[in-house]
Amino acid sequence: MESDKGRGAIANKWICLYLRHVQKTSTSVAKKRLLAMTPREKLDVMLLTEQWMKETGQTLEARGRPLAQEPKGNKAYSVNLPIRDIGKLKQKSEESGESVSVLIRAAIRQFLGE
Repeated sequence: MESDKGRGAIANKWICLYLRHVQKTSTSVAKKRLLAMTPREKLDVMLLTEQWMKETGQTLEARGRPLAQEPKGNKAYSVNLPIRDIGKLKQKSEESGESVSVLIRAAIRQFLGE
């Protein structure tokens, strides 16, 4: 059983599914049994769950939110620029109709080769 944080909730869901299947119980009964288990018992059941998943052709990643491969979104980053460069950027911004921020991001992407 993997110990990273993202897998805990997913692993618990799979253990509940396994308990429901093997013991032929309801979801609520399976959850109660899972909550009553010690960490060692959970590990033992997770090993059985992983074996059952392989036999049935299921994987942990098949359910829940996929793990992010690449960071997404934006991150604010402050850059100090010489006054003359800011003046040139503002002039280019007025000529192109794009904001200074858009021009800076485009220049960075161009520099990085993206």
